[in-house]
Amino acid sequence: MPAEEFAESGAPAGTVVTALLVPAAGRAAAFEKTADRATLYPVCATAVRITPDGPRIAVTGATARPLRLRGVEERLRGGPYTTEAVLAAFRAEPRELFVPGRGTSAEYLGHLAGVLAARALQRADQALA
Repeated sequence: MPAEEFAESGAPAGTVVTALLVPAAGRAAAFEKTADRATLYPVCATAVRITPDGPRIAVTGATARPLRLRGVEERLRGGPYTTEAVLAAFRAEPRELFVPGRGTSAEYLGHLAGVLAARALQRADQALA
């Protein structure tokens, strides 16, 4: 069962998961995170991977659960992965995806996720060069 399907629906009824095979991310992948300075509590993290079909982008901490942002991926397909392009792609996402809390707004978390994704995409893109 593909990981995305498992994450969305879980294991079929009556089955037991005995193994989980995760392919290596490869060199065209990167992870960025940030935490509250006073408590070191994680605020937001992004994981990205650049594939021949375009980028894959996931966010956690700023969303209700770890979430792949397919809309952002589609808007960034073909590049460039400049900070401006990535932030524009994130601005187009519904703010309801981002869960405010601990003194942060949904607007701030959406922007923060975009900044972290831009950094990660630029690092992953440089690894391909």
